[in-house]
This record gives sequence, structure tokens and C-alpha cells, in this order.
Amino acid sequence: MAQGDMAPEWVMYDELSRVVSDICNIGSVSDLLEWDSQVMMPSGATDSRASQRALLERIKHEKSTSAELGTLINTLLKSDLSRLTPFEAANVRDAKRNYDIETKVPVNLAASMAVLEVKGYDVWVKAREQNDFSIFWPTLNEWVQLQRQRAKFVAPGVPTYDTCLDKFERGLTSARVAEVLGVVKEELFPLIKAIAAKNTQPESAFIEKGFPTEGQLAVSKRVATDMGFNWNCGRLDVSVHPFTSEIHPTDVRITTKFLDDLADALTSTVHEAGHGLYSQGLPRGSQYSAKPLSMAMHESQSLFWERFVCKSPEFWQHYWPLVLETFPHVPREKTARDAYAAINVVKPSFIRISADEVTYHAHIIVRCEMEELLLNGTGQIPDADTLRNLWNTKMQHYLGITPSTDKEGILQDVHWSCGLFGYFPTYTMGAMCAAQLFQAVVKEIPDIPQQMAAGKFDVLLGWLRQHIHSKGSLYSSLDDHLLHEIGAILDPHALTAHLKAKYSALYSL
Repeated sequence: MAQGDMAPEWVMYDELSRVVSDICNIGSVSDLLEWDSQVMMPSGATDSRASQRALLERIKHEKSTSAELGTLINTLLKSDLSRLTPFEAANVRDAKRNYDIETKVPVNLAASMAVLEVKGYDVWVKAREQNDFSIFWPTLNEWVQLQRQRAKFVAPGVPTYDTCLDKFERGLTSARVAEVLGVVKEELFPLIKAIAAKNTQPESAFIEKGFPTEGQLAVSKRVATDMGFNWNCGRLDVSVHPFTSEIHPTDVRITTKFLDDLADALTSTVHEAGHGLYSQGLPRGSQYSAKPLSMAMHESQSLFWERFVCKSPEFWQHYWPLVLETFPHVPREKTARDAYAAINVVKPSFIRISADEVTYHAHIIVRCEMEELLLNGTGQIPDADTLRNLWNTKMQHYLGITPSTDKEGILQDVHWSCGLFGYFPTYTMGAMCAAQLFQAVVKEIPDIPQQMAAGKFDVLLGWLRQHIHSKGSLYSSLDDHLLHEIGAILDPHALTAHLKAKYSALYSL
């Protein structure tokens, strides 16, 4: 805060900051336990971990809904907020938003959801091991009922799906999701059909098979290091589903998975490292305004690095010699250009996280339609066979393929096991945001592609630090952030235009 005599609002703000810091730190401890649950915890500890998470949630909920906090917020809102810094004013704004939501949710409901996060993940893993969605169905049904209950408390009369969307993207509605995905359907589905009609694909097997885990790990860590990931404030582990845990900017934990496919491992690691760079670049301090703005912004950072850096010709120009050096089995005649074409093959596939960047958004459409159906319904959700068949029917409709197993179909994503309903649209919105940000940085710094070809990412990261990471939750929404930093709100056409230009060239359309 600005220096000078301690006006009453300054005293109140300092007290608010203390309470918010406690709430954020409790959340960080809970996030650490969640990371441990998915990476290190022995399977027999599920029940005890659920009790621990529930206790933390109760404590956090009590602090987040205390009369003391409400008084502080209301008093500050009636005072002269112009005496606060922009980040301090944003902290008051978000404290009000969070307080209004949290005070509407009963503590027992919040604790039940914390318990189900732990137990749900364990059930999901077991269901995947047995390749049987019916094992997970009761957990999914329980999650849907809890989300419907929460929605009735938080926003009576508003569709449950809209309430879930707002949790991850401020102000997002199902109408806006339909608008964004409508652009995808109109502009990308014809591109998918045009590529399929070519009936030819670049050879890709040479970067998809036979890669030892040790070599994949070495290359992945080298790339993450070059990107700027700070290993003194982060680590890399292996999990069933790659994810990033943002404990604090000084403690960021990313995970990936290694099969025998270098392309899959590398894009997954770069994706999570992109999340990690955002987390490490956030303002220090446990305050609401220092948190990530939204999940679409978070996803824009991971997809920026995955889609616009890792899948660029410049990236492979620089790293192809390292691949040849690390993996002697790769044919010596293969070139960086061959690798670039191989990693950008467009072909409908069953697994979302392994999908190419064109068909990927069809996967998001399937999930959004499923979630809206589940959440906006009443009573018990449709039975396991009905939901499985619906998923498969949608995959056939949008991508022309039908999963033969639950693991490659309705059981593939971790999100529903943890209650992350409404998250999926932020992937597509994040890709759109990433396209706009890459256009903006290249416009400002035209030689960015040449720097990428030389393996130099410091200027690129510096631009993201200045315009995205360091802003935290300073702005009130994704559109507000983009408008202030690059002069335009989210534009779906930025992504579709980029993809049509890139793949028309790659496939000679």
C-alpha cells in the first residue's frame, strides 16, 4: 500500500489482507495434499486423506464466511478505494466475490465435496484399471447431485451448468460457450473434412514408437529448462493424467506421462511446463489478486507453448539434433521438417490429451454437451450404459470414430472424478486466447520465430511475464485482461484463421 498516515481504510485493508492470506495458505496446503494423492500417496491412505482434506475445507470455509471478513469487506467497499493500489483494490473486489459465493454454500456441503475429490479420484483410477465405467457411475452421480445442490445455494434459478462454468471462468455462460463452439463447428469441421479427403498423411511412426523413458525424460527436462521453468521452485513427476499443482509461485509441481511415444510425452510436458511458467510468474503473496485470473487464461499459457512453440517448425529446427543424439534408433535421414509434419498430423483419435490441435475441439464439444445434459437434468443421472452409448454416439457424429473401450472413451478424463464440471470449455477458449497472444507478441517483436529457431525463449517469456503472468487477477475478467494488454477481447476467429492457414499449407489444401 502507498506510504503515509494510516487512514482507516488502510488499517482495514491490512486486516483483510491477513485474513485472505490465511484462506489462501489453507487452500495451498489442501492443493499440496491433492498433488500427493495423485503422485505419491499409497493407495491405502484414501480414507485418511479424505478426512484431512475435509478438515481443511471446513477450516477454510469458516474463515471464508466469517462475520469478521464480511465486515471488513463491506467497510472497505464504502471507503475510498482510490487510496489503495490497483492490486489491493482488485483484492477487495475478489474478496467480495468469493465471500458472496462461499457464504451461500453450507459447510457440510463444502466438506462433502472435498471428501469426494479424494475418493472420486481413487474410484476413477480403479474403474480405468478394470476398464469399466459402471464402477465410476455412482461417483459421477454423486458429484452431479452435489453440484446441483451447490448451484441452488449459489445462484437459485440459474442453470447448474452456468454456475459451474462461472467457477472456472468469471461470468461465463452456456450461451457464450455455445457461441464459441459454434465458430469451431462452422469453421474447423470443414477443415477436418478437407484434410480427411486428401487421404494422405505425413509419416509419423518414427516419433511415436520405441522411445525409452530415460531419454524422453532427459529431452523433456531440457526443453522445460530452456523454456525458463525454474527447478528451484518446481519439480516434475509422473501421474496417470498430466497436471500442474500450483502450491505457490515458489512451489510449482508439474506431472507428465511416458509411454513409448516421444511426441506425446514432449507435448504433454511442454503443456504442463507452460502452466508452470504462468504459476511461477504470478505475483508473490497469498492474496486473491495474486492468483491466476481464470482457467481459460491458465490454459492459454499451456497451449501457447504447446501449440505455438512446440508444434512450430522453428522448435523442431532447433531440437531435432538433440532428438537424433538421444535416440539412436531414429532414422538418420529424417529431418526437422519431417518431425514438424509428423507432430502436426491431423487424424481423429479417441484420447483428448493426445489429439491434434484441429480435431481437439471436437473432443471439447462432446464433453460440454455431456456436462450440460448431466448437470441441467433432474433426479438420478442416466444409467452407465446410456451415458456410455451417448458418449460413443457423439464421438461418431463429430469425429467419425467409436471408442471400443471405456478407457479410450468416457473414462479417459480425470476431471469428473474431482468435480471439475465446467472446466472443459476453458481449453478451447484458452487456445483462442493463445492464438491472439502469439499474434500480439510477434507483431511487437517480429523476430520471435528466429529466436525460437535458435532455442532462445527468454524474450518470449519476458513478454508473457509482463503482459500476462505478473498481472495475476488484477483485471476483472479474461476479456478485460486482453483488452488492456493487447487491445482486443477474446476472438474465436483468431484461432480458426490460424489453424486454417497452418494446415492448408501442411496438407496442400
